Amino acid sequence: MIITSFTEQNKTMLENSKSESFRKRLVRRIGLLIFLVYVAALVYFLFFAEWHGHTPGRYEEYQYNLMPFREIGRFWRHRRVLGRRSVYLNLGGNVAGFLPFGFFLPVITKKLRSGEKVTALGACFSIVVELVQLLTKTGSCDVDDVMLNTLGTAAGYLLFLVCDHLRLNSRAKHRRRRLTEKKRKG
Repeated sequence: MIITSFTEQNKTMLENSKSESFRKRLVRRIGLLIFLVYVAALVYFLFFAEWHGHTPGRYEEYQYNLMPFREIGRFWRHRRVLGRRSVYLNLGGNVAGFLPFGFFLPVITKKLRSGEKVTALGACFSIVVELVQLLTKTGSCDVDDVMLNTLGTAAGYLLFLVCDHLRLNSRAKHRRRRLTEKKRKG
């Protein structure tokens, strides 16, 4: 229902205006919608996905690691025993899981076009996730997860910068082509 209403509003806006500012607002709205769906999926996956072993109260004791690189090193040293899948899911999943965080925040608002701000917000969000996992005994609170999530946020921001650069170059090329065509006609 919310998505249908959102889509209908955007269709109406598209019919009423084709301006550059309209396109920017539309991209921001779509980015916001995708970001909200992403956050909801992330919360579900991190706290409620039983198939991944995440259920509230899963552990009797609090599980935590405050020593940097302990779990990363453990996964790497025991990669043959644990299997590639487990290693990639843990290490790569923590990075990949936060790529959208770094990518969509600067799409949603101009106030978050700074890499430092976006990365700091990703680190803060990751710390909150880890603390909630600790307090609810859903998973372990791991400083390595915070580091990998922050790396994923920074990588997502870099991906945003690349896409934004390509978009700007494409638009500049299109403007130059139009100017050249106008000079030829006029």
